[in-house]
Amino acid sequence: MHPRFAQGARLLSAVLVLTAAAVTASAEEERPAPSPEEQQAALQKLVDEIRPEVARLRGLAWKHAVPVRILTREGLRDYMQKGMERDVTPEEWARDTRIVRRLGLLKEDENLRDLSQLMLQEMVAGAYDPKTKKLVLTAGFEGAANIPTLVHELIHALEDQHLDLMKIEEPYREDDPDRQFAIRCIFEGSAEWARRRFEELRPAAALAHAKQRASNKTAQQGQARVMRSVPTHMLLSTMLHYRVGPNFVTHAVRGEYAAGMQKLLADPPVSQEQLLHPHKWLGAQRDYPRTVVWGGDVVKGLGQGWKKLAEHSVGELDLAVYLDYFLGDKKGRLNLRTMGLGKFVDSMSNRAARGWDAGRALYAEDERGRIVVLQALAFDTPEDADEGARYMGAALRSANGDAWKGDGWRVSDDDAEVKQFDYVGQHGHGRILHRGREVLVLDGVPPANLDAAWAEVLKTSFTQDERDQGDEAGDPFAGYDVVDRHRGLGLKLPSEEWEAIEGGRMPAAFASARKGKIRLSFVVLDQGSTATGLPAVGRMIMGNMFNPLSVTKIRMMGTEGIQHPLPARGNVRRMHIAGDPARTYVVFVEGPKDELRAADAEILRMLDGMPGPAERPAAETKSAGLRSIPGY
Repeated sequence: MHPRFAQGARLLSAVLVLTAAAVTASAEEERPAPSPEEQQAALQKLVDEIRPEVARLRGLAWKHAVPVRILTREGLRDYMQKGMERDVTPEEWARDTRIVRRLGLLKEDENLRDLSQLMLQEMVAGAYDPKTKKLVLTAGFEGAANIPTLVHELIHALEDQHLDLMKIEEPYREDDPDRQFAIRCIFEGSAEWARRRFEELRPAAALAHAKQRASNKTAQQGQARVMRSVPTHMLLSTMLHYRVGPNFVTHAVRGEYAAGMQKLLADPPVSQEQLLHPHKWLGAQRDYPRTVVWGGDVVKGLGQGWKKLAEHSVGELDLAVYLDYFLGDKKGRLNLRTMGLGKFVDSMSNRAARGWDAGRALYAEDERGRIVVLQALAFDTPEDADEGARYMGAALRSANGDAWKGDGWRVSDDDAEVKQFDYVGQHGHGRILHRGREVLVLDGVPPANLDAAWAEVLKTSFTQDERDQGDEAGDPFAGYDVVDRHRGLGLKLPSEEWEAIEGGRMPAAFASARKGKIRLSFVVLDQGSTATGLPAVGRMIMGNMFNPLSVTKIRMMGTEGIQHPLPARGNVRRMHIAGDPARTYVVFVEGPKDELRAADAEILRMLDGMPGPAERPAAETKSAGLRSIPGY
């Protein structure tokens, strides 16, 4: 629901992931800080050392070396500012600020450019600039702790040498943020996949990076400031690249990283919807978005003195964060608790946006600076469109406050399936129409021009891509007892002896399952981890009670995991942990010793998501277990 937002330089960055907890850093002996020259030389040497490993991992050869610069936080701020000045004109900043403020997504005392710069300054650990072909890294990490960030940026540099990343992204940068988001998620998902794999190969570097990041109080304070200051709609349009992207890439490449990325970049997804719900692109039947065709000339219908100001696509994420800004309970801001649950907008806004199938917005401005907003949305079903229309009306009412006057929905005399809502707000008159799977919104029109402009709006149509099979696709979640569709997670119980409920007593709980006196709590953290990093997660949860000598290796989620006992009175308790590039899965098991002993094999099979050899089901039957659903 928002424009391109002119968020600044076209950098491919490694962000500092916001987390609710951190690993405690051990004390180290004080030593003289190296000079800037020594830091620069050491960093360049490290880059040159790991470049061959990056090339082997990615399956591409380097065409030339990559220069790297190390910058202070202040130096990074200046670097970002120069990039913003290079890539975004003052006129574009002014235009986007007027549009975002007109939508009600920016307060009068908030500055779009300043917020963009704050976000980049406090969240970026390193960046590759595809325009200058250079890599920059912020000071703050020492030695091997720089490796994870360098690997991320070197993947960008290597792919750019072969594929020209700017050329891939540029056609969509100005007026198609929906598709640009999808492309950016693939870029960042590839870099994050490689970083996680590299951390498995270099566990000491991964641990050093985690410790130094955890001890960097300045960075933590800066990120907290970003959370307080920057609206969700700005943060998510960048931050979700690093959360949604790795999840999508993990499912797309299926362990064959080099070949999988070659195929994915040759045929990338085209919408936010496909990244948020990967089965809509990676499944057997692809769901392509519809195309908005205006048909009429709304600007002409507004009368003399009006001109087109901007136009852009509206994706599922854009719609969700717009609704959340006005209808959610977080006042348009993220918080660590809901992020830990994998939720970035409230459930109501997420549900209303989930049926999205197309979206586009157009803005017109007159000599007095008044802005009219036209939005055209399509949904998968008439029921989805009805819900979307109602929530759009509620959001507009909230945005207009006391200036709002409306009489409610009216059913058309000619077609009982067409409903219309007229209202008056602080910017002028408006109208919302729901017809079938479509929703049209015209907001802020002078009363004398409403009917003429609306006649042009009614000429808007939506064309279906001939390749679209989304409406015919089966439900990939069928057969699961508990489902988180937003994250593509499902839990299927092994028998009717078990019962499950969504959520649970613990923060970030995905589900709980019970059998007799046995209880399992499934917790999902939206931050990836490697097999070698799992003890650090255990230490983060248990503190000094975590004992590496008490760890047992197990299979969980189809990969290598660990098991650790937990303190308990009477019952036996233990913790199981596994991870992938997108998430970390923690399962707490509790119950009487004799019951656990009898059910232990069943529990371990359920945690791994795979049946035993003697119980292998037919091909069409999903096995019991916690699954990151294939093809999702």
